[in-house]
Amino acid sequence: RCFAAPRSSRPRGRPRLRSLGRVSDRVLRIVHCDDSPSFLMLMRHWFEDHPDVRIVHSALGIRDAIEHVRELRPDVIISDTLGSATDPSHLRWLREAAPGARLVIFTGYLERQLDPALRDVADRVVTKGVDERNLLAAIREITASPPA
Repeated sequence: RCFAAPRSSRPRGRPRLRSLGRVSDRVLRIVHCDDSPSFLMLMRHWFEDHPDVRIVHSALGIRDAIEHVRELRPDVIISDTLGSATDPSHLRWLREAAPGARLVIFTGYLERQLDPALRDVADRVVTKGVDERNLLAAIREITASPPA
């Protein structure tokens, strides 16, 4: 299922932000995987203000994500650790389903708390914070050059 808040539910007090540091005129297509419906909605809200990135699917769990990354072929996959700081298997499945996509772990864990095997699967690890700026900076940096 795809979760998206209607535009009319946007808080009126939040100012529109300029998109920071655009890499190109290309729109980066993103699949976001998390186990929290509320966080999936928050991410869509955060990304509305940035025309160079678009969440093409919000996946509630790994099976939904794998099915959609195969079909949608996103530029970037953003995935939570889905409750485990040590098990990289779901990230490997995402890599296999979309080998050309960049993979960002977006987690509430601090990077030092993550098992090295989990960190090694991702292109970048970003700790969840109060807004989207660090995540967007990481996405733009890893997509600025072709995959290795």
